[in-house]
Amino acid sequence: MTITHETPTQTNHVQVRLDPAGNPLAIRHDGRIWLVDPETDSQHWYGRDSWWDTRRTAAKGSGDLVSVEYWRVQAQLPGLCFVKLK
Repeated sequence: MTITHETPTQTNHVQVRLDPAGNPLAIRHDGRIWLVDPETDSQHWYGRDSWWDTRRTAAKGSGDLVSVEYWRVQAQLPGLCFVKLK
């Protein structure tokens, strides 16, 4: 199978509430709010967008459009307990 630029990609839009230090506290996705578990170690890194594959263009002076910020967190719906498995 060959992936071409016409192949649709899946994008999940979320809103993230951050604390003053920039760490995620809660995530809104699909009309629901998920709380980030403060007891787990969140992972944070940056990647690069493959602009040459997406063929997107941007106006001159738009800034850094190829850096993509990623977070990996553990989250749950309010009212449920965080469960730790050992």
